[in-house]
Amino acid sequence: MARRKPRAEAPGQDSFLDIVANLVGILIILVMVVGARAKDAWVDSSQEPDSTELTKLEDDVQNSQKATESIEQNINLIAAKSKIQQASVAARKSERDRFLLAVTAVERELERRRSELDSSSRQSLELRRDLSIARNELQTIQRQRSVVENSAAESIVIEHIPTPMAKTVFGKEVHFRLLGGRLVHVPLDALIERMKDEIGVKVEKLRNASQTIETVGPIGGFHLRYLLRLSQQVQTTQFGDVKRDAPEFAGFYLQPVSGQIGEPFQEALSPGSKFMSTIEGLNPDATTITVWVYPDSFNEFLVLKREMFQRGFLTASWPLPFDQPISGSPHGKRSSAQ
Repeated sequence: MARRKPRAEAPGQDSFLDIVANLVGILIILVMVVGARAKDAWVDSSQEPDSTELTKLEDDVQNSQKATESIEQNINLIAAKSKIQQASVAARKSERDRFLLAVTAVERELERRRSELDSSSRQSLELRRDLSIARNELQTIQRQRSVVENSAAESIVIEHIPTPMAKTVFGKEVHFRLLGGRLVHVPLDALIERMKDEIGVKVEKLRNASQTIETVGPIGGFHLRYLLRLSQQVQTTQFGDVKRDAPEFAGFYLQPVSGQIGEPFQEALSPGSKFMSTIEGLNPDATTITVWVYPDSFNEFLVLKREMFQRGFLTASWPLPFDQPISGSPHGKRSSAQ
């Protein structure tokens, strides 16, 4: 029989088998390694954990929870305070806006009224404003003086001075003012003479206005302010009553240049003072001492009256409230001396 020839192997088949064998070996080794590690992990997991570590972990967890809760409470508290502050700020802003709106409205209204006033009326308004400020300052001073007087009150003895019957003064008068315990000479006659010298010129202002307030001085520490105005007068003629506007002197008042003028009363009665120098050259038989006295100086006036009585002078007084300046008008009264 003929021998069969061996079949030839396909080229590259041995290399493929080598690769397969290597992969199987690697897989076996990996299985063994994984099994060993799994066994170690099972043994470690089967061991019981330490109770001390668990307690410490639980304490740490509780402390963390408490700290978290505290932080959350602080955050909520800060948020609440922030809301309150924001509400307060909003309320203050709203209140400020209302005040600013009210102030703006008042300023606009005042500006509108000022624009409607003529020059003389505006001047009169400013005078009333200055007078209001001066009154407020005077009230403050009075309250302070009252506190001082009440804190150290002393007994006051009023002496009786015999005086003759009062009579109207028609001769020469020399004027003084007693305020705040200070005595000052009032140059009323000199101020009135200066007013008379210029009043004819100032009347011309009434051509363009219904009234005007003019000022003369200062003389001896005083200004004199007087009012001129148009007054309707009726004149009877053969053709009937005729009405016309004529200038009229309405009155005057004195305004000191400052709040502290004159000499302290005790100093004024001393030899060589301004007051003594003023009365030394006067004739007591032909001169009357007229004193404009305010409520805080009545006691000083009684002392002054006694001093003048001893020197032979008749004394007239004009008591005035604190808010009333020295003033006069064509319809006023003459002084009465004793």
